[in-house]
Amino acid sequence: EQLRVRTLYFDVHQSQGQISKTTGYSKAQVKRATATEETDEPSKRGRKRSLTKDQEDKLVEFVTASKANRRMGFFQLSVVLFAGIFGVCAIKNTLYRLGFRRRVAR
Repeated sequence: EQLRVRTLYFDVHQSQGQISKTTGYSKAQVKRATATEETDEPSKRGRKRSLTKDQEDKLVEFVTASKANRRMGFFQLSVVLFAGIFGVCAIKNTLYRLGFRRRVAR
């Protein structure tokens, strides 16, 4: 809602009185919304990803390069590409999130 008030004030050039009549907020609320630098963005939730975008691209490029690379285990991928820096779960979850699924041959 602060974003709406700031838009009316700075872009549409309405006065604080006009904004309070339009939105139903008090003049003090409008004044506080226009005085703040930026609106409070909600913080991101969850754990940060361990692989960067470049590392993810490198992983995808390696896996899709050949059949032998596709059949490598997650630990082997970690050792070959990243010198064992990332664990099995990090490699597995990254590939799963990017759309790669492992299937057992029957």
